Amino acid sequence: MPVVVFTHDRQTFSDVSKKFNLQIRKYQIIFEDEEVADAFDRLLEHKCKMCDNVLPTFEKLKEHVRRIHELHYCELCTDNLKIFTFERKCYSRKDLARHKRHGDPDEKSHRGHPLCEYCDQRYVDGDELFRHLRKEHFYCHFCDADGLYHYYKDYEYLRNHFRMEHYLCEEGSCLNETFTSAFRSEIDLKAHIAVHHSKNKTKAEAKQARMLEFEFAYVPHNRPSGVLSFKNKYLITAPYSICEVHGV
Repeated sequence: MPVVVFTHDRQTFSDVSKKFNLQIRKYQIIFEDEEVADAFDRLLEHKCKMCDNVLPTFEKLKEHVRRIHELHYCELCTDNLKIFTFERKCYSRKDLARHKRHGDPDEKSHRGHPLCEYCDQRYVDGDELFRHLRKEHFYCHFCDADGLYHYYKDYEYLRNHFRMEHYLCEEGSCLNETFTSAFRSEIDLKAHIAVHHSKNKTKAEAKQARMLEFEFAYVPHNRPSGVLSFKNKYLITAPYSICEVHGV
């Protein structure tokens, strides 16, 4: 804002902007009088709650409470929460550990600072932890699209997830590929193998690699009370991943 005015009482801006002229260059704020200016200064003081000493900076205050009173500020709160110094809390070592793990007993909205289980490091809130996990660790793009938010320490753990829960190609150059060698369905995997890895296979091996077996059931029109079950084999034809029936 180009002009900010501090007053004792709420007034219309058009009146107070012309009436008062006590401007503190440090803040670029116009104050109604010295009393209001002093009240503003007190908001910004780095004052010790235990002994009322006023320190020139917050860093000096942190050092003072640690050395003189054996208390500590939460570094996550001081680094991330934009609040006045008098609003910040000091803790003993025991209380600080509880604050980080579970929050403060008198503050129901704060449930502690969440921990990254892979880095053993805490973050100010769930949003910061989420950003950390997305940036520094790995997640399955298939599960993520389905609303399942699981994270993995490194790609080897994610690769094992792809191998166990999805379909992972580990043939040829795909053995060292990341993400692009994983597939959601067996059809996608076998279509990929048919396109990229069939050159070094015999015709029989290539055909077998492209073969899928499905079992399905349906109710015929002429037998409304009965259900027929079929097990068919399908052959994926590259490069279009079109399925053709090759026997029952």
